[in-house]
Amino acid sequence: RTGEALRAWERALEIEPGDYDVLYNFALVAAEAGERERALGAFRRFVAEAPPARYGSDLDKARARLRALESR
Repeated sequence: RTGEALRAWERALEIEPGDYDVLYNFALVAAEAGERERALGAFRRFVAEAPPARYGSDLDKARARLRALESR
């Protein structure tokens, strides 16, 4: 059901493009669904834009995921 989840997170992103919780979850689901390029774009945007004070540990996880995806 990752395809359904991906579409739901994508719709949520269309409604709230600046919601970094939604962006992070979209990236996670995109990666799980095998949507490498979409996951890369979302993780890159999250790492570049998400406020470190609020998303510090998630930023670390996102950077690790990003490195793993880039190495494939």
